[in-house]
Amino acid sequence: MAAFLKRRTLVALFTALSLLIAALFVSGRMFAEQARNQDAVQHTLVVQNILSNVLSLLQDGETGQRGFLLTGKTEYLAPYERATKDFDAEVARLTSETSDNPSQVQAVAELRRLATEKLEELRQTLQFKRAGQDSEATALVMSDKGINLMGSIRDTIKRMQSEESRLLVERRHALDTTFKYAEAAIAAAILITILLGWLAVKDAGQQFSTIKKANADLSEAHRKTLEAVSRREKLEAQLRQSQKLEAVGQLTGGIAHDFNNMLAVVIASLNLLRRRIERGETNVMNFVDNAIDGAERAATLTHRLLAFSRQQPLAPQPLDANKFVAGMADLIRRTIGETINVETVLAGGLWRTHADPGQLESTLLNLAVNARDAMVDGGKLTIETSNASLDDGYSRAHVDVPAGQYVLLTVTDTGIGMTQDVVDKVF
Repeated sequence: MAAFLKRRTLVALFTALSLLIAALFVSGRMFAEQARNQDAVQHTLVVQNILSNVLSLLQDGETGQRGFLLTGKTEYLAPYERATKDFDAEVARLTSETSDNPSQVQAVAELRRLATEKLEELRQTLQFKRAGQDSEATALVMSDKGINLMGSIRDTIKRMQSEESRLLVERRHALDTTFKYAEAAIAAAILITILLGWLAVKDAGQQFSTIKKANADLSEAHRKTLEAVSRREKLEAQLRQSQKLEAVGQLTGGIAHDFNNMLAVVIASLNLLRRRIERGETNVMNFVDNAIDGAERAATLTHRLLAFSRQQPLAPQPLDANKFVAGMADLIRRTIGETINVETVLAGGLWRTHADPGQLESTLLNLAVNARDAMVDGGKLTIETSNASLDDGYSRAHVDVPAGQYVLLTVTDTGIGMTQDVVDKVF
């Protein structure tokens, strides 16, 4: 009887293991199919984006043509020149991305032909205009050839967009279906394993301790796997952050932005100085000092950027954030203008903090200038200080910030803010 029970238990366990392996194999195939469907969805979105770019380039070309025909100024040709420069590359991308779809291949060929004719029509009108043949240029425009070509181009792009939209619906449906099948396969595997495991335990009570130990080992392995995955995600997040910081050191374009902020101080001081001198006032040394201070800040900024690009350490020191903000309030008010009301809310009992004053000053001034640009018709800028205690939960969600006590500096404005696509690029 014992041998029979043992054999029955082994058969049940073997069957359960076989079914689990089969279910996992099916699940793996399902997830692989899901990945392919997801890539297909992404491919469709890329094609739709390229089509929008092609139409935008041709519309820009028309805009440049009209501006030049109306004014004769060559600066109006910038959109046209950009369109002729980028068009071939965009169409080449479109050809490559749609090479697996015969109907789209034909549509791309038709789009290329129509667009080439349109660009040639634009080129001819501009050639007539440059040669002083205004009547010929006007006659070509009035022939409606260009508007008819653009109508055909829009219709072709619309058909291609419709085809891609149809493909997108099909691919998303396939993606959802595959995901549901994968979920069902996993659920079935779990259910079968539980049922057969329960039968094995019921038929062979003497194997309970062994099975319990195996379950414990499995749980421990699962826990270790989750910990390993968590550690890997944290390391990947740290790597991405380090890559971002490395990129910051290479973004030389940011230097111009920061210099504009510093020059704003110098220019504002010089403008005020000129007004005082024109009125015959002699008490102007304060504005001279402000201009010199702004220039020195620009020189300091250059030094800090060069030091940062060489990955040299910052120079943090004990700092009273309330005094720091109060000291910068007048500078910020002069920099962002009289149409914006600057208010400071300084917390009582604020802790001292450890920070690089130059970096903090540059950061605060940049935020203020950006806020000014977002408040075209004026508004309100609020700078607030407070104490903040970050717990372990916050630290786990932001791996580069250890838990502890911090001083919080908040800059709030009533401007238009940033769109989501801009927010996604901020780091």
